[in-house]
Amino acid sequence: MESSRRSQRAAFIAFAVVVVVALPLLLYFGRERWFRYDEWSFLASREANLHDLFAAHSVHWVTLPILGYRALWAAFGLHSYVPYQAMSVVSHLAVAVLVRAVMRRAGVRPWTATAAASLLVVFGAGEENILWAFQITFTAALAFGLVHLILADHDGPLDRRDWLGLLAGLAGLMCSGVAVTMVIVVGIAALARRGWRIAAFHTAPLGVAYGVWYLAIGRDAYENQSTSSPGAMLGFVRTAIAVAFDGMAQVPGLGWALGGLLVGGCFLAWRGLPPVVMCRVAAAPAALLIGAFIFLAITGFGRGPEIVRASRFTYVVAALSLPAIAVAADAIMRRWRVAAPILVLALGVALVGNIRLFDNGAQRRAGAFQRVYREQFLLLPRLPIAEQIPRDLRPDLGLAPWVSFGWMEDGVASGRFPAPGAVDPVEAATQELRLALRQQLRHRPSQCEPVAAPARVRLEAGSSLGMRSPVSVVYTNAEGTRSRPVAYAPMPGQRYLVAYAGPLDLVVRSVGGVFELCDPAGGAFVVPGGP
Repeated sequence: MESSRRSQRAAFIAFAVVVVVALPLLLYFGRERWFRYDEWSFLASREANLHDLFAAHSVHWVTLPILGYRALWAAFGLHSYVPYQAMSVVSHLAVAVLVRAVMRRAGVRPWTATAAASLLVVFGAGEENILWAFQITFTAALAFGLVHLILADHDGPLDRRDWLGLLAGLAGLMCSGVAVTMVIVVGIAALARRGWRIAAFHTAPLGVAYGVWYLAIGRDAYENQSTSSPGAMLGFVRTAIAVAFDGMAQVPGLGWALGGLLVGGCFLAWRGLPPVVMCRVAAAPAALLIGAFIFLAITGFGRGPEIVRASRFTYVVAALSLPAIAVAADAIMRRWRVAAPILVLALGVALVGNIRLFDNGAQRRAGAFQRVYREQFLLLPRLPIAEQIPRDLRPDLGLAPWVSFGWMEDGVASGRFPAPGAVDPVEAATQELRLALRQQLRHRPSQCEPVAAPARVRLEAGSSLGMRSPVSVVYTNAEGTRSRPVAYAPMPGQRYLVAYAGPLDLVVRSVGGVFELCDPAGGAFVVPGGP
């Protein structure tokens, strides 16, 4: 008995060391990351009112992540991404700790639980949920859902644990739609172990809360949500499961072996157990495994096949499946001790492969892009022409569609926008051009004149260029620095380049040899002397 307690303690300490070491290691792996896309919605487009606090983001109820982002924005601004990223990394590590707790409560031996949960700690195949701060929406929902499950997973009548679990379930719903799956998981586990009344206690109030949110404010986000056919949804589930198991195994084809281990090992673990005992030990891991399929079915019904391999979904499937996988592996090792070294070797390969995914070529290229993007973004409100740019202009509709130029200027004024690093003059001129000369949707100038390209042109604010074919533009700023050529191509409804500041001294070249000079403001003209 004493040796068993020592083994439990050693396994727990080993896992604690893994978690503690992983925190700075994961932040190191994510050192080049910076804000992108959805994060700007939390930072730049939410006002300090109840509507914006509870409004959906891409069909998700995200009140708690918004509060987290707003608090960090007030404290740190854009000076560092680390506090935001740490929020997600800590949440991920909490998920790993809770997953191990579920394994232990299901009867998995300490060292097996430590090994399986350690794989989740360094799960590079799901790096998006770990290193991208915005994915606190997913990891926090999982963490709160697992707390809810653990607190509800006991015998006897309702007590304080159940009420605290219900509160955790509500917090999860306020993080993302992943929590909808987790509420269903808790309901399945409670039904199996404690009966329908307890299951109703843990699900019905949360269903009402979610329904109230949906009817009051959330349903607007669902109006344009497309749905997939049942066949497409099943294909989504099948592919996502295969991707997740391959991600855990990290050896081509071994994902199928992992699936076989899961089925066979769970059969061994639970075969012949009295119903009462089976419900006690199997309810949580089995419900989580069912939850993986439910999550993918919900996701596949509302999302297209192009995102089926997204690492954020791979992560959720792994987190929900690992408790049952640990039960299966432990049962096989109990039955056949010779299997232990084989499984340990497979685990070692999986751990090394997943750690390497954090720092492979693709991640380094992504980090280099983020580094350049950060400098360009921070430079925009400090450009010499910034004072001429309208406050409602959105400079980057690709990666930051929620950011207005006025919000950027306010960030500079408040000190929350740090200065960029050393700025290359040519890069500054290029960013001036991209900021000041923009492709405009449905622009209708009053009059246009054809001009033979190439040509030197001076545009005042409000003037525009009409493209009959793709054009290349070079800008010379007030200091005489020439920008790099910037290419523009006509698209449906976007045939005109509008000057938002001026004067802009440009050299315009056109693939078709002709472009249009449009002069509603009376300030555009061709400069004599050619390019």
